[in-house]
Amino acid sequence: MFGAGNNVANEGNKQAAHHFTFGTNIVIFAGILWHIAAETPKGASSACWRWGPFMLATSGCCMIMWDSLRHIFLDHGGVFFKPESLAMYSDHGGLTTIGKVSQMLTIMGFVTLATGVIWFVLAPKKRTEDKV
Repeated sequence: MFGAGNNVANEGNKQAAHHFTFGTNIVIFAGILWHIAAETPKGASSACWRWGPFMLATSGCCMIMWDSLRHIFLDHGGVFFKPESLAMYSDHGGLTTIGKVSQMLTIMGFVTLATGVIWFVLAPKKRTEDKV
């Protein structure tokens, strides 16, 4: 239908999608982190106040990237791990331990990244209010 093959969801396409997603995430997250680092003021009060947004955003990006990395490991036979130990779902259909960990890391990663970005965006306003 419409010139598409019958087997769009084959292993090669699945691997390509996982690699593309991983690469896209790296580019987007690197851009976000670069912007936060470049715009971090040099003379702010404390290192925690200056670099807190960057550290939160970096932590969030790393947590989000775990699941994409897990998919790539699985696509290549587990690499450092047994493929069974990286499976998201058990034979009974529920989440495995690594599935639950991946799910929680993704959720916590988005929350942490959003917190870091919001802190970065609101921090200049807060610093300006402190000076007045």
